[in-house]
Amino acid sequence: MTGDDVLFVLTLLRRAKLDVWSGGGWGIDALVGEQTRDHRDLDLMRSDAPAGAGRSGGGNPA
Repeated sequence: MTGDDVLFVLTLLRRAKLDVWSGGGWGIDALVGEQTRDHRDLDLMRSDAPAGAGRSGGGNPA
């Protein structure tokens, strides 16, 4: 899987208005700003929150 493949998949998902972000190897590479090794897959996460709900800071409600 190439960086162009990742961008293509992420672009399609964004156009579909899906809130996703990458994790795993590609997520690390995104944080360091370069591809550090070859990748065979793309790990994606998505929010279960309704669109526009935002993300909370976590913690237990009182």
